[in-house]
Amino acid sequence: MPGLIAATGLALGALGIASATALDVAIDRSGHDHDSTAYRMGSLPTQVLGFGGAGLVAAGLGAMAIPGLRAASPTLLKLGAGALIGWGATFAVRIGVGMLFHPEGTGMKWNPGDIARNSFDRTHMMGHTSRPHEKLIIGKISELQGHGSYEERLARGDFEPMWHEGDPAPAFD
Repeated sequence: MPGLIAATGLALGALGIASATALDVAIDRSGHDHDSTAYRMGSLPTQVLGFGGAGLVAAGLGAMAIPGLRAASPTLLKLGAGALIGWGATFAVRIGVGMLFHPEGTGMKWNPGDIARNSFDRTHMMGHTSRPHEKLIIGKISELQGHGSYEERLARGDFEPMWHEGDPAPAFD
């Protein structure tokens, strides 16, 4: 079974990417309606793969300690590693696809000249501020593209206003 990790990673990665992309399209088509099923389930593919992979790795490590289950340990570890590879691929593609959709629900907006803006705007449209690792990584991308740091752009008002629970749905022209 030397190819079990690769086969599991490819299969689960393809399923995760397809489902996450379909959910992103549905979220965009709903105008980022926070009550839509797609919006509420948007993180499900990455969560299932991440927690499932971690669970399988933990089960494989636990099986090493139980004599009757030792034989299952390598298979569980390989399946877990493959699921975590699928999680990583799904997460990376989800971020990439998310940066391509305009946060106002107006479809694709290919703008490689300011790839950070759509990512930050989508975070704001989801109703939360960017997490420290997002500010760091995407902020560096913004700086490399000549737009300034996250803090500078936030102070300039470059990003969409924060969506808060109870705010009216955005009206698009």
